[in-house]
Amino acid sequence: MTQDLRAAAQLVDAIDELNENPGNKTFEPATFTIKAQAASPFWMEGLKRTGSWPWGNHPGHVVFRNVKKYGAVGDGVADDTDAINKAIVDSQSCHGACYGSTTMGAIIYFPPGTYLVSAAIEISYGMQIIGDANSPPTLKSTRTFFDDWVLSTDKYWGDGLLGEDGRDHEYYINTANFHRQIRNLIIDIRDTTRPKIMSALHYQVAQATSLYNVEFRCSTSSNTEQIAIYAENGSGGHMSDLTFNGGNIGICLKLTWVSTLGGGNQQFTAQRLKFNNVKTAVSMIWDWGWMWKSIEIENSRIGFNLSSGSGGGHVGSITIVDSAFKKVEVAILVADTNVTVDGRTSLSLDNVLFDGVTTWLREQDAKGSKDTKVSGSRKAVDSLTIGRAYSDTILEKESVREYKTVREKSLLSAVNPLGLPQNPYAERPKPQYEGFQASDFVHSKDSCKGDGVTDDTACLQRLLNNNANKNIVFIDAGTYILTDTLLVPPGSRIVGECWAQLAAYGSKFQDVKKPTPLIQIGRNNERGVYELQDLVFTSKGQTPGAVFVEWNGRGHAGEPGSAGMWDCHVRVGGALGTELTSKECPPSRSGTNPGCQGGSLMMHLTRRASAYLENVWLWVADHARGFLIESKEPTWLYGTSSEHSVFYQYQFYQAALVVAGMIQTEQPYYQPTPKPPEPFKNAVGIFNGDPTFPCTDTEPCDEGWALRVIESNDITILGAGLYSWFQTYTQECVEDTLPRAMIETATEARRPFVALMTSLTVSSPRADGLGGK
Repeated sequence: MTQDLRAAAQLVDAIDELNENPGNKTFEPATFTIKAQAASPFWMEGLKRTGSWPWGNHPGHVVFRNVKKYGAVGDGVADDTDAINKAIVDSQSCHGACYGSTTMGAIIYFPPGTYLVSAAIEISYGMQIIGDANSPPTLKSTRTFFDDWVLSTDKYWGDGLLGEDGRDHEYYINTANFHRQIRNLIIDIRDTTRPKIMSALHYQVAQATSLYNVEFRCSTSSNTEQIAIYAENGSGGHMSDLTFNGGNIGICLKLTWVSTLGGGNQQFTAQRLKFNNVKTAVSMIWDWGWMWKSIEIENSRIGFNLSSGSGGGHVGSITIVDSAFKKVEVAILVADTNVTVDGRTSLSLDNVLFDGVTTWLREQDAKGSKDTKVSGSRKAVDSLTIGRAYSDTILEKESVREYKTVREKSLLSAVNPLGLPQNPYAERPKPQYEGFQASDFVHSKDSCKGDGVTDDTACLQRLLNNNANKNIVFIDAGTYILTDTLLVPPGSRIVGECWAQLAAYGSKFQDVKKPTPLIQIGRNNERGVYELQDLVFTSKGQTPGAVFVEWNGRGHAGEPGSAGMWDCHVRVGGALGTELTSKECPPSRSGTNPGCQGGSLMMHLTRRASAYLENVWLWVADHARGFLIESKEPTWLYGTSSEHSVFYQYQFYQAALVVAGMIQTEQPYYQPTPKPPEPFKNAVGIFNGDPTFPCTDTEPCDEGWALRVIESNDITILGAGLYSWFQTYTQECVEDTLPRAMIETATEARRPFVALMTSLTVSSPRADGLGGK
């Protein structure tokens, strides 16, 4: 929107307000009920700020930006659009013609208040939009708001050109739109009266992104077309603890009023979402895999519309877990389940309640629809699948079938607030320490440098040791060089500022045959509180012997999530300062560079450990192993992904009591040149369960494994997207040289895979030496 149009719209708003309230000369804002949790200010606003990004060569870069210091008023009267945009574009942000950056991260902070906006707020790459968690601020659109959305994570240039991904030209490539966070906000678009469809949030994101603790307020009028979230594509991602009030659609993944082709996302994890009085809670045109957990939909016409853009098309794979539909006319709308076509919808329900529901399933095609009614308006589903399913190694025909299952009690919540058939799998939202003050935090840069050069190992260890069971450790934005293992003792609570970086460096991490942990969470079987959030674990130079996270600790008994990690990521290579960028390590179609080896293992969950993970992305440019899980203690992996390792991305070895979903993998782009286990052949056997790759018909070695489940029990995988995109850095012959298998199971596991997706593979699972057809 141009400045002239915005000024005209603001004038119209003022005139309308004066006409409706002639005695009100000060145009007082409407009052809304804000879900305040405490009267005291949120600790984040009171911290001193010394954060910086030393590897970015931007000495004046401002990491923490309070919008009120840029002129925002927050009184619901003044237009705060320009002030908010000033905060976003300040000091060399990755905005506009910038496809991505690892050195320009920033926090845009909103104190309590109502911030009136008249045009879209375009959020830069690598930014965290954070409101006061004690009294969430409101972003409120004006009556004559002209743009398509209030907040946006990507912008269309509108120049008629195509971007690098072959789609409409945008600021960022949707599948590479990483490192974003939005939390603690209310977005209110109820007053906007324009007839055109609009949304509160345009959410087009990839991995290492989170949307948390946000309330969307849309119109409840019978003819409203307002949408809370619009997401046309991407490769996410995690969203949780969202509330949707009113509107035509809550989460819209299908629209034709923008210039893209349809809408959806490759994969996503959504947890703890509540929809109230939304006409259609979720509407989508495509996806590959999406896990919906702890979803509550009440007073809606349609719960999930999975019928694609044509009204009878197929979508992808959907898993709905531990969820309830209450007072809903049609709970789930899908295409005809009796047809057999490529790309058909696969739907899995696990522990779902339909209460006050007329039709739990509507199947629709061009000829009409068929309803499956709920007898007595109440139906409890233990486990149900729609789509093709494996029975042992046999791929069965399309069908709707229900199952009885037994859940392992140690993985479950002690309470069942939705009245589900079984208690739900335990969850714990990201702790925000709302009741704490700024004085309860100690800063890393009070004693450590975080300058990307100085060895900070000893001072960070002292900081953790001195504050366990006392204070929360705040890792100021920066890059902290570690030349040896950093032990996180029990009683530790660690908060990173905008993904502060802990980097492995030096000789301790260079021996591929003697792996050394960078971060060690507790010692073997050590109980206590371990809470980590908003950190990046990385490296500088060659570190082929690095284990980036070794998790040994256990939380307190009966307290799921007391040993947990939220919004933390491993990123090895591919970033400024790592000395493993495309400049030092350019792609090669004739083999790999021995000087470009990033590590031994990204994450290791040891035998006596127990962990709760939400939104953890393990990404590497060149690495031997991804995520090794050997734990036999209760473990929850929500919204995790592991990419580009040589041997495997996920391996469950002699493990038990794990629930995981959604998991996502990608194979190394350079394989099969060389074939695995190269270039780490001399390191096979260093860790338990390492595959040997004998290169036989039953043991292929064209690519590493996406997923191995070996000698394990009670492993529940609620959605898996396992992808192979390239062969020797090219897609020219990828369909002629497909990997022969991506999954290996050699186990008597008592829990099935649910909603399994693979891309570009001949046979997906290989159970005890047999490949599925």
